[in-house]
Amino acid sequence: MAQEKIKPYEGIDIWHMICHVAKSWWKMLIAMAVFAVLLGGLSYYRNAKGLKAAAEAKEAADEKKEESLSRILTMDEEEILEQSGLSQKAADEVLYYANKYYYNKKQYERQNNYLKESVLMQMDPNNVWTTTLYYDLSVSGSAGEERPSDAAFAASYIAKISNEAVYDEIAKELGADIDSGYFAEVITGSCLDRLSDVEDVTVISTDSEDMKIVIRYTDRAGCEKIAGIIKEKISASNGAVTGEVGPHTIALVGEQTEQRSDGELLNQQRNQISALGNLSDNVINARTNIETSEEGVFNQLVEYYEARDAEKITAIKSIEAEEEEGNVPASSEDVSEGAAADGENAVKPKVSKKYVALGLFLGIFVIGAWEACRYFFSRTLKQGKDLEEGYGLSTYDKEDKAVISMVLQNKCKKNGWNKLYAVSSLGRDVLEEAVNGLKPEGVKLVESKESPLKDEDELKILLESDGVILSEKLNASSHKEIARLLELCRELEKPVICALVAGK
Repeated sequence: MAQEKIKPYEGIDIWHMICHVAKSWWKMLIAMAVFAVLLGGLSYYRNAKGLKAAAEAKEAADEKKEESLSRILTMDEEEILEQSGLSQKAADEVLYYANKYYYNKKQYERQNNYLKESVLMQMDPNNVWTTTLYYDLSVSGSAGEERPSDAAFAASYIAKISNEAVYDEIAKELGADIDSGYFAEVITGSCLDRLSDVEDVTVISTDSEDMKIVIRYTDRAGCEKIAGIIKEKISASNGAVTGEVGPHTIALVGEQTEQRSDGELLNQQRNQISALGNLSDNVINARTNIETSEEGVFNQLVEYYEARDAEKITAIKSIEAEEEEGNVPASSEDVSEGAAADGENAVKPKVSKKYVALGLFLGIFVIGAWEACRYFFSRTLKQGKDLEEGYGLSTYDKEDKAVISMVLQNKCKKNGWNKLYAVSSLGRDVLEEAVNGLKPEGVKLVESKESPLKDEDELKILLESDGVILSEKLNASSHKEIARLLELCRELEKPVICALVAGK
């Protein structure tokens, strides 16, 4: 019965593959840097392109708006009424109701905005969190010397914390996406004037608090954050207030945080809602008092008012922008152009952190996948144990010269062998590296110069030998060539004593 042909080994060790991929960490670092730069640059380009498109769209919209405003503003109220053909009485009525309609419409929009965005209007009157800060103010002076009252001190401190910069800081700390100006409603300060004369010294009574700061918010954490900022601002303002109203001392003597019902807030909310309803009624009444024949003139007047106010708002914003730069505009057109340029420069393209993170992950993934595929589809010798599991060969590391020499010497002595043939599927270079210094006693070791599969002279040497030593290199020797070489040895009945493995 014919023996089965030796087949190339095709086993895969998953753990060894993972370790092989991990050894490519330096490649991963390079790939991570490259992909992070590429994707970061792509995000920057896309962001810049989007901003440019948005700026162009805004510029086009502004131009269109300016053209529309210019067209509408070619005539004023008097000219619109003169061209309407209405009688004087009808014209006066249309003018009155158009003014009433437009005024109440704008007031309605402001009131509606206030109800939607105000911090105070969003609170539940039955569950209001309140933090109260109590401060003691004291001042002393010589007899007959006039000293300011505690009200002056309190007013100075309250003024320091009641400004837009403080409200902006509070909004930023709370992460509230609302107009910072609305925080003015939830922070109130008051003073209890308890000035008294004691002999020749004028003092402020310290039996209870002289200044009180009340903070209202929707939750306890918000109250405490606002209170923290207010306390810092009051402490930092001590020097400035001293310069304004004189030497004094201030101390926080109490702080109380509680959740309670607020009937006053409930009444405020009701009044604001009622005011919105009244404005709505005024808008509707102004519109319904217009005759059908007067609607065209009425609408034209309303358009005129809207265009007029839009032009004023644009001019005011432009002037404010120029004043912030410290320049006075020569004309409204120059101001508009300058404001537009400032607006474009204010928003700069950004690199997306998500894209950079994706680039880092992609670098790891690409190199990891590449190395895993190389390992999986490679048919080279990956581990020394592959020769043992796949071909049943005793495998030794090329560094174990003494052990190998002893094994060969014993084998040859036991079997009466005198001549061994050392061969490699990779050629002479690998063979010399493996067998150099290998000298078993009493045995002649012949090194092949070429594979016996390719050279007839080498094949003759193989036939004259008693045994074969196989020398291979990890990640270089092909399983296909190893199998062919082993098959040749088996057909010639030349035993393969062992395999020497060199690492890459």
